[in-house]
Amino acid sequence: MDNQTNENEIFNEDKKERALLISVDTGDFNAEVSMEELEELAKTAGAEVVGTSIQKGRLPLPQHISARVRFMK
Repeated sequence: MDNQTNENEIFNEDKKERALLISVDTGDFNAEVSMEELEELAKTAGAEVVGTSIQKGRLPLPQHISARVRFMK
């Protein structure tokens, strides 16, 4: 297994990065088309898209957004 370290990032050639794509549909754009484009961008970048979700409504407030990032060593 060949790993390259680049600052805070570890790249493993044997394992694809997985992505869950989430969007908020405010009605200002076509959310389905936007999600399709985002999915293609993620795949082009080498990610495996494991799921997509589009929430209809207004933009979420910052206190309602939670994200957790885990760095693998």
